[in-house]
Amino acid sequence: MLRNLAGVLYNLFIKPSPAITDTLKIHKASLTIQLSLFLTVAVNSGVFYMGFFSPNPKVGLVLLAAEGVFFISYLISRTRYYKTAALLVIAAFALLPIFELLFSTERDAYTILLLLIWNTLNIIFATSLLSFRQLLIFFFLNILIILSFPLYLSDVTIEKIILPLIFNTILPLALIIFSSYEKRIERRRVDEILEINARLENELTIKTEMEEKLIYNATHDVLTKLPNRAVMRDRIDHLIHYYKRHEDLGFAVMFMDLDRFKTINDTLGHNVGDKLLIEVGKRLKDSLREQDTVTRLGGDEFVILLEDICSIEEIIHILDRLREDLKEPVLLENEVVHVSASLGIVMGNHDETNPDIIIGNADIAMYRAKKRSGFSYEFYDSTMLNSIKSKLELESRLRKGVENREFIILYQPIINTQTQITAGYEALIRWKDSRGKMVSPADFIPIAEETGLIIPIGYDVIDQVCRQIKEWQTAHPGRKFTVSINLSNRQFEAPDFIEKIREIIEKNRIDPVYLKFELTESLIVEKYQETGDQLSRLRELGCQILIDDFGTGYSSLSYLHSLPIDILKIDRSFINKLSGKKENIVYTIINLAHSLNMEVVAEGIETAEQLNLVKTMGCEYIQGYYFSKPVDSKEAGRFLR
Repeated sequence: MLRNLAGVLYNLFIKPSPAITDTLKIHKASLTIQLSLFLTVAVNSGVFYMGFFSPNPKVGLVLLAAEGVFFISYLISRTRYYKTAALLVIAAFALLPIFELLFSTERDAYTILLLLIWNTLNIIFATSLLSFRQLLIFFFLNILIILSFPLYLSDVTIEKIILPLIFNTILPLALIIFSSYEKRIERRRVDEILEINARLENELTIKTEMEEKLIYNATHDVLTKLPNRAVMRDRIDHLIHYYKRHEDLGFAVMFMDLDRFKTINDTLGHNVGDKLLIEVGKRLKDSLREQDTVTRLGGDEFVILLEDICSIEEIIHILDRLREDLKEPVLLENEVVHVSASLGIVMGNHDETNPDIIIGNADIAMYRAKKRSGFSYEFYDSTMLNSIKSKLELESRLRKGVENREFIILYQPIINTQTQITAGYEALIRWKDSRGKMVSPADFIPIAEETGLIIPIGYDVIDQVCRQIKEWQTAHPGRKFTVSINLSNRQFEAPDFIEKIREIIEKNRIDPVYLKFELTESLIVEKYQETGDQLSRLRELGCQILIDDFGTGYSSLSYLHSLPIDILKIDRSFINKLSGKKENIVYTIINLAHSLNMEVVAEGIETAEQLNLVKTMGCEYIQGYYFSKPVDSKEAGRFLR
């Protein structure tokens, strides 16, 4: 109750103007208001007494005038001009004793001393209300007034004012100095507080900016500034629930991957690759509708969310627009880059509610589209998922097959066309899994290449072949033959490949001249320099080198005379139905090999006519079903006899 009453009285009589917002100014304004109000009330008693009981009523009139001034200062102090009110109070307070002295009949040194003590008290009040400069002005005016007393008051002599003057000079000056020092300390503290506040505000600003940046980075790709997977998942989740209530509309998710991006990165540099990703992100955003969303998952993978889709035709229309915008060449650091992409598309439905699965299905469809060239796209269907599951299941079995060494080697004889004696074999890998089922190399070799399992599989093949060579050498001493082994690109490019081959040869204690290694022509052409160094080291071991399927790739004949190649192997596609242009090609390859001191193997010989033709052309070796299909090691050993 009392607290509420005090609050009401404060708001009515003391609360400063709302226009004053600074804390220190509010404090000073409040002090001025309280002082003005107190003086107004207090002087009222003096007016009453001096007016009715004093023998000198003129003093009462002086007090009444002072009360009026105090009341006016009170009214002014309730406004934003409180400083003027403070000056008015101090001025009235200072002039009050002077007027009393003028109207008083007693003017001795004691009376003047009391007057000056009054002025000293006035200065004490003033120190809390006035600035240092205002105090000094007030102080000097006070001294001048005292010195002027003898001029207009005949009974006030110099002797009477000397002591009061000394007192009124030293004490007020000390108060002023102390007050100014105290104010400087206060000002310094205020400045320190302001500095601390400014530093805290700066730290808070930095913290806020960092939090905003963290939130932004958590939802956006740093490179392209596009939204990221988290945003895409959230948008898909929202649309799944939205379109359940609006079944007349739908959405689609497109997973896009740039074609040949790794080649661009490797040849032109990562800086160019990054700029290309930024440009692609910009083109996608500009090409799509306002309600659609494009995000970057990482690398060269983008996911596009199309909203309010009514039909497949509408999606195809958007795809056509994307293709037109992306096919425009990009100029990056004086390099012209052509962009192509593969896209997988999933139509949103009410059955699938997991955004990650929807994005994953679009990814599966994209890999199907990537098998075709150019700007291609593929719509997802459940058979794709079944294919992926089968592939993963085969990969799992393949890993167990590597651990259990389930791979076997078949050998297809290579026949000397002149003597018709077995000159060697080509080692061909087969996989008989733990269930006893034979798995075609066409099924498991691509997976082994993709997963890197081809490397341990390849070394296992080389080790088995070397053990078999040792066994045949022991069984047929003095018999000359070779076994050729197909090398995968990944295995050949391994940094420790030569050391591994050396270890296997030394472990099985065979002469490396019995080994031949077959490489694809594409590997040699694509990585000419690296391949040349590796081939030279392989030849230094004593092994021979064949180029497999010669003529079927994008041949570059310049490598033939500079690389250590011993034999060219003519692909079976040239031998099949050998006549006309094919016959001319085979003849040309054989002559080319002979001019470079190389021998030739023709594979795929299935008829006596084919045998006679390549023999007439000068081909040294043949292999094919005409003599034998691939057989196990026991059957292959009979050919040596």
